Amino acid sequence: MLFYLGTYTQRGGAGVLGCELGAENAMRVIGSVFLKDPTYVIANARRDRLFCVCEAPAEGEEGGSAASFSLGEDGAPVLLSRQNAVGRGPCHLCLSPDERFLYLANYVSGSVSVFPVEEGGRLGALLQLVQHEGHGPNPDRQEGPHAHQVVFLPQENALCCVDLGADALFTYAQDRDTGRLSLNDRFSLPAGYGPRHLAKGEGNLFYLAHELKSAVSVLRREDGQWTLLETHSTLPAPQASNTVAAVRVFEGRVMVSNRGHDSIAVFAIEGERLRPLGIFPTPGPVPRDFYPLKDGRVLIAHQEGDVTLARLAEDGFIPLSHLDVRGAVCVLPFEEEMA
Repeated sequence: MLFYLGTYTQRGGAGVLGCELGAENAMRVIGSVFLKDPTYVIANARRDRLFCVCEAPAEGEEGGSAASFSLGEDGAPVLLSRQNAVGRGPCHLCLSPDERFLYLANYVSGSVSVFPVEEGGRLGALLQLVQHEGHGPNPDRQEGPHAHQVVFLPQENALCCVDLGADALFTYAQDRDTGRLSLNDRFSLPAGYGPRHLAKGEGNLFYLAHELKSAVSVLRREDGQWTLLETHSTLPAPQASNTVAAVRVFEGRVMVSNRGHDSIAVFAIEGERLRPLGIFPTPGPVPRDFYPLKDGRVLIAHQEGDVTLARLAEDGFIPLSHLDVRGAVCVLPFEEEMA
């Protein structure tokens, strides 16, 4: 099985890495492309192109950039194109459902960048930059807007942007022809929660991880409106040094990683509610991202450690193998079907 990593080069990472998971849990790197701090990587539906955000510009301007890659015969990434994001600190990205446009969440500047995806996967010049407004009560983390994720909402032709700094979800209508965005609604969340990532559940349910609150909420999306149903802590007790990172939905469970407590909180989905199942230590420090595989194993990217393949047991994750990759912050596996 192939999988791909985004790594912090400032922490010793090699950029975007292509890796292989083989027999007896063995993992190895098959190729890499050096870009400064590519913190999130996604693929197209055919899985013959990758796209990533990068904290450095493509050229000598301020701000970050987006990049696209083809894949060699062995699956190693090959750089195709880069474009300046104009916004600063891009940290997440997504493709439109027809894959004609790419959208970036720019954390530092609190904005969304829009790019056309040309034939062959090359990125065209910036089409639109949408600026958020707002702030939260945390003076260190919420002095202004901080867009942290962009994701398309099924069946609405709408883009949702999760903004940590503004404590809000911004939902945009997308023009299918031009890719341009227009604001539909802004949903405010409790002050100081610092929402980070949204994951789709069954039907009209979604699960929202709050970085600053160390919590996960259940939301319903109905008739173009959000409703907050309930919120659970991801910690056994409050811990000021903890921040939540990734949220995943897998086989009737919601899983959320804690950086600081160094654990993954697991909840059972029961209708429109969550039932806590446990908070399990991870094999390494700062679990920035993770991905549950269909066979029950989990790939965990430890920002301050390595990439670990593990299996969840009653008292925590049992490591099966390690890949010595520094600064890993995003993991993207290529299973037959994505988990």
